[in-house]
Amino acid sequence: MFKNKFLLVVISAALFSYCWLTDLYFDLKEAGYIDNLLINVEVDDSAFEKLNIYRISPKNNIDNLLKDDINKSFISMQKGYISKIILSIPEDKIRLMQNIKIIFGSKKFEYSNNEIIKWEKSLKQDDIIELYFPDEVKSNISKIKHFNNIINWQGDLKIFFKSFFYTLFLFIFFLILFAVIYKILKSAIPKEVSVDFEKETDNKKVKNLIKNYYEKKSAQKIALKKDLTLIDNIKLFSLIENNYTYKTLFILLFFTVIIFGLVQRFILTQLPYLTGDVWGYIGTSVIKYDTGQFVHVAGRSFLYPGFVYLILALFKDFAYISIIQHLLGAVTSLLLFFVFRNLIRFFYKDIGIVTIDFLSLLIMTIYSSSQAVIMLEHYILRESIYPFLIIIQLFFFVMTLMNIFKKNEKSSIVFLILFFMNNFLIFFYQPRWTLTFIFNLIIYIVFLYILKINSIKKIILVFLLPLIFSMVLLYVPEKILFKNETATESFLSAHLLFGHARIADIEFEKDINDPDFIKYDKEILIELRKYFNDVFSKKGLKYIGYNVNKLIYGEANSFLKSRFTSSDYKNFCKYYFFRSVFKHPFLYSKKVIKEMSLFYNFKGTMYSDRVYGRDDSLWEYSYTRLPSYKSDYVPYLNYKNALYNYKKSYYDIKKITLPFEKCILLFLSLTFLISLLLFFVLFIINVFMFIKKKPDFPDISFGLTVLIFYLFNFFINLTTSMIYSLDVNRYIDDQILLVLISQFLSFIYIFHFFKRIINKNKIKN
Repeated sequence: MFKNKFLLVVISAALFSYCWLTDLYFDLKEAGYIDNLLINVEVDDSAFEKLNIYRISPKNNIDNLLKDDINKSFISMQKGYISKIILSIPEDKIRLMQNIKIIFGSKKFEYSNNEIIKWEKSLKQDDIIELYFPDEVKSNISKIKHFNNIINWQGDLKIFFKSFFYTLFLFIFFLILFAVIYKILKSAIPKEVSVDFEKETDNKKVKNLIKNYYEKKSAQKIALKKDLTLIDNIKLFSLIENNYTYKTLFILLFFTVIIFGLVQRFILTQLPYLTGDVWGYIGTSVIKYDTGQFVHVAGRSFLYPGFVYLILALFKDFAYISIIQHLLGAVTSLLLFFVFRNLIRFFYKDIGIVTIDFLSLLIMTIYSSSQAVIMLEHYILRESIYPFLIIIQLFFFVMTLMNIFKKNEKSSIVFLILFFMNNFLIFFYQPRWTLTFIFNLIIYIVFLYILKINSIKKIILVFLLPLIFSMVLLYVPEKILFKNETATESFLSAHLLFGHARIADIEFEKDINDPDFIKYDKEILIELRKYFNDVFSKKGLKYIGYNVNKLIYGEANSFLKSRFTSSDYKNFCKYYFFRSVFKHPFLYSKKVIKEMSLFYNFKGTMYSDRVYGRDDSLWEYSYTRLPSYKSDYVPYLNYKNALYNYKKSYYDIKKITLPFEKCILLFLSLTFLISLLLFFVLFIINVFMFIKKKPDFPDISFGLTVLIFYLFNFFINLTTSMIYSLDVNRYIDDQILLVLISQFLSFIYIFHFFKRIINKNKIKN
């Protein structure tokens, strides 16, 4: 008994230390508890209009403070440390500055005009000068290196203790919560079990538990032994699946997670956020109203614009786009729970039901409360509902697999057909599914072989009819509805060329210097290289090293389109892309590998780097993304008006966050690649261990399923890296679903592998 208690204390202390240090790490990294900086300015309207205030981080990153015209103030919404504050103002307006008041938490600083004009200054162009706020604004002299010149540093001890007591409070709360749940589950363990139940159950683990912890009471009943340890009770939780108390507790927790996820989503004002791609998605609906034609916009397939159009046709309000996307996100988390739970229960019957249920609830909670996922659902983007389509595909795959093993041929065929058709849907919806699409077709063929689909009638039913139906549903509307197809033809070609512009630039230079080259006008290549090198000289995506969008949507693309017909433009882009790839396979491979390393690495960037703000400024930014298109479409006008007039209060919208969310995500980030590699090694060992005899059904089959889930994710990322770049947040965020389920399933596989080895050693001894 003492050993169990001592072990519990050690585990609790280790968990507390990890949670505290993790919270402290993010506190230092992101300044999560730092109060907002408010600067009130007393000046006339003409001077305030030309006034700007900047913050400089310790890394010399410069950001504008948000300007509040109504209250004549500036507010710092970007969390992080500040080393300097700069006031930018026309030199002739300095005398008009009557007063500046700086409010930072409980600290207040106030300066009159006589003091302001004495501030350190530097002359700039157009008579604009910069005034540096005085050093006395700095809060303290820190004893920590690199923090001794930070304006908003809260103090060495303060920030350490603040994090400590925050973690301690939450930790004690959760210990009490777990103790209560433990007591409830302990009371739910049956005190008596019928002998018939012991004989009838197929679960070996349950039989062993009954044998070890129950003693004979009568001819019909056996009773629970007394003085059981904590570990004993945890083992006995496997027996309580059908207990009323347990079912009630589980249902309560299940619906708590669902409600928690919905509250997280709908606490935001349901005005969707926008990116620069928005016109490709909403332009179809707006133009359809104005002209009566459902036209193709910016190379997008009709599915997502059609989805947006359908919502607007039904509800006539842009807010319903984010509402429905959030609802689909909630459904995605439910299906994630279902797929994960049923997979483990199907393959590993010896794992306790309580373990499976609570792991399923945990993965559902992490996904449904993920800020990256919630924010993705709030944008008008194809990626917003991409995870929903992926979980549908996983659901069909799992149901096909389970029905094949259960030898339910009719159900297997139904789900296999749905798996086949949804694969086409995702491929058409999102080109990043290309390699995964091919991989799914291979899986489909394997399933056909297992089901022995070899007659003509079955082949027509399971293959030809679904194929024709998919083509009719996807490709026919594409051809009928789209009135201008030029963007479709050139969209992918442009991304292929401009996404690999550095490699293509080598070939441009060769052709310019080659006296025999006549395929294209050299003047075009010379001019294009100027645009390329102008973009190369500026910072952009991490691994590509330049801003691809500046080429795709900038002067380089406009120049090419002005010199070529649509068809010739497409051929030009494809010619130089494929030539670059074949002439420089090493450079191309290096680029792809670097892109993939953004996802697969030991730095923990999968979850922990996905940091998002949820504030009013995102709606202000969204307004700037709308094109200058005049329309009489009322929902569009109302949406534009709502974005433009939304109160610019510049405070974080109140949100509920999952306690210890950062701790969990950091752990998952740091163990993502490790768990993948360890799983793969153990799976290979497992295959070799049973290669000469009948394979162990649960381990081999379950391991193969986990490997397939990992490969789904791998092929999506590989396609993205080959065509464009993974260095775009949403291309990683929409993979969180696949990463979560793969990683948690691999944890189960690794645990079960070592557990089996330990049990075998015990039997030998």
